[in-house]
Amino acid sequence: LNTRLIGITTLGDHQIAYGGEFYNNWFGLPGNLLEGPPMVGGGLDPWTTQTYSGLFEDQWQINDEWTTFMGGRWDKNTYTDWMYSPRAAVVYTPNDITAWKFMASRSQRMNFAEELRRQWLNTHTLSEPEILRSYELPLERNPSESLFWAVSGFYIDLDALGWDGTQSSIVGNQTQWGTEGEI
Repeated sequence: LNTRLIGITTLGDHQIAYGGEFYNNWFGLPGNLLEGPPMVGGGLDPWTTQTYSGLFEDQWQINDEWTTFMGGRWDKNTYTDWMYSPRAAVVYTPNDITAWKFMASRSQRMNFAEELRRQWLNTHTLSEPEILRSYELPLERNPSESLFWAVSGFYIDLDALGWDGTQSSIVGNQTQWGTEGEI
């Protein structure tokens, strides 16, 4: 069961979005798709979790060429502390066919439901989130109705979660960088 409420307000040259989400999840309930008892990861008894989220974004149209986006979301699951994921972007459009963008984000992501539940049952501790930091610099061009191309450079830094049989924890750091093109 999930619910979402989003509002958008314009204040001068700012467009502000705000809202919230609520998720109620039931795990291990009987279903009609497969015969036999429900399969829940590792023989766990059925359980329920709730996730509460709040979100906010401010889009500021500085002038015809510059726009900024700043926002974030807050998430709280039954088996996690509050997680905050901010993001920001700057867009430069010198003409009608060109857009330069710079985007930065820090995303906190919770583990799978079975690992969250198993850690709580084994240690009575809340799970750490996985943290993903990303930076991207794309150039997009749309010179005609039938042609669009883009090139982008990116850098990703991930503190990755792993499961040791008792609890989830950050097991290492992974970095990626590169370029990509699109036509």
